[in-house]
Amino acid sequence: MADLPPEQLAQAHRHAARLLLDAGARAEQVAGHLLMTPLPATEDWAVTVLREAAREASFRGAPALAVDLLRHCLPAEGPTPEDTPVLVELGLAEAGVDPQASVRHLQAALEHVHEPPLRFRLLSSLASGLIRSGQSLQAVRLLSEEAPTVRDVDLQRLLEGQRLMASAEDLTSFTVTLQEYPFDISRPGDTPGERALIAAGAGLCSVRAVRAQESAAAARRVLESSVPGVDSPFFLTTAATALLYAGLPDEADAAYQRVMGITRQSQRLLLHGLCQALRAEAQYRLGALSEALAATRSALNVVPPRHWGRTLALPVATQIHALIDSGDLAGADAAAAQAFPSTSLDTWQWNEFLCARGRLRLTHQDPKGALEDLLEAGRRQHLWTRTSPAVSSWWFWAGRAHLALGAPAAARELAEDAVERARKGKLTDALGAGLRLLATTESGARKLGVLEEALSALDGSPARLERARTLVDYGSTLHACGRTEAARETLRQGLDLAYALGAAQLHAQANDALLATGARPRRVTSSGVESLTPSEAQVARMAAAGGTNREIAEELFVTQRTVEQHLTSVYRKVGVSGRRGLGRFFGPGSTAK
Repeated sequence: MADLPPEQLAQAHRHAARLLLDAGARAEQVAGHLLMTPLPATEDWAVTVLREAAREASFRGAPALAVDLLRHCLPAEGPTPEDTPVLVELGLAEAGVDPQASVRHLQAALEHVHEPPLRFRLLSSLASGLIRSGQSLQAVRLLSEEAPTVRDVDLQRLLEGQRLMASAEDLTSFTVTLQEYPFDISRPGDTPGERALIAAGAGLCSVRAVRAQESAAAARRVLESSVPGVDSPFFLTTAATALLYAGLPDEADAAYQRVMGITRQSQRLLLHGLCQALRAEAQYRLGALSEALAATRSALNVVPPRHWGRTLALPVATQIHALIDSGDLAGADAAAAQAFPSTSLDTWQWNEFLCARGRLRLTHQDPKGALEDLLEAGRRQHLWTRTSPAVSSWWFWAGRAHLALGAPAAARELAEDAVERARKGKLTDALGAGLRLLATTESGARKLGVLEEALSALDGSPARLERARTLVDYGSTLHACGRTEAARETLRQGLDLAYALGAAQLHAQANDALLATGARPRRVTSSGVESLTPSEAQVARMAAAGGTNREIAEELFVTQRTVEQHLTSVYRKVGVSGRRGLGRFFGPGSTAK
């Protein structure tokens, strides 16, 4: 066969494909021979086989193969109206592989597709491709002009919801949307289209503190009334993000996890990666540092950096924050140094990267460089009307940079603004952080009072990392005020919580502060349930409930090897020989939390 001229070899492969088809072979086997021919396979039987093989490839989670198969169906001289079904399938398959090609093919198919469900799907995917290609304004225009051509009222609502979210990716469009759109998120949400509009409105309103709790209530209504397989996971992700920005990371985490189950099953890899990146932010706010880092790594593996396009800055920003708190400054430096598409600078996601990079510079004792990044992040956040202190921590780290540069008045101004907004929005975690920053501008009894109020605000909050930080600051202040015994007790609490969270940087700070009180060096608890890290405890609970290593790995989006390592550590710490012994620590009647 290797000695045959190319034309004869191609003919032999085509003949072999036909023989296999007639013999009842699977489409994938037949298509393998058709792909070996250099010319497109445009005969009806060959196109049918290639399309069927592409559907199988998409179902298996191999979109790149699906794209190769479908591209082989198109005639060399260019597609004709008769090729519209292939163009649609190709454009949809290319969405996660080659967004620009997806846009070209879907645009070519658009004028020939009139059935409402298919036209809706084509328009939705085309708009998403335009956004990922850095053409958000074109996406907004497309949806505004073409949505009425989908002759179904509820599908039109879905496209309107997508238009709202597309406008949030383009500052000019977003400004117009804020001025003209009523953002009524009180409607009941009886249909998927209505729920999409509510979710979009809640997502856009949640970035302003005064509407945060209203947005959270609307988001809960969407999530509770959604129907699996009917409601768009994109809008469910949007609703979860409204919960995140309303200062409810625990509720957001649960919602993201639910949506990820949907996107994983439906092989929507781009949305799966985005949802995983947002979940990483929720986990970071919960203080689950190792889980947040695992989620960002997984998100960047599911969707390679080159396919994130303009939104790459979002998972990287979370990664930098978590690496700093974990004590891995070299890893944070590497994450901050990677290349980003030039279009990233025109997005709100870039604001979050500037915040993370500014904090990293502050950690490296460069307050001037840090302040430049952080104030620019704040300026951009106000342009995008992302003014809630629960959305981004730029203001906190800018305040710390001001303090490092000897400007406490500027730090106090930022703190007071954050506290005022957090009170109005009932954002307890942001209120705790704002009061902690405000305390740095006070001294003595006044400082103690502000930190006590911060701890009170965080009482019962799931934001354990912020609570640990506040405990350490409060303990250090108690010591400065001469209350040594109370300082030791508070610092021990902060030290233990920092260790449990894997917050190495804060743990070292707490340990130094504790030693300064004259306390003996604190020995890290190396055995018992209390010694488990959050990741180890989570794996142990799932194993005690009967989950296999594979099931646990899939649920947590980690490798089976990671699960094995966690379980080995758990067995050693709690003194059991295997998972059967976990029941008394993590079973229904146990007291472990």
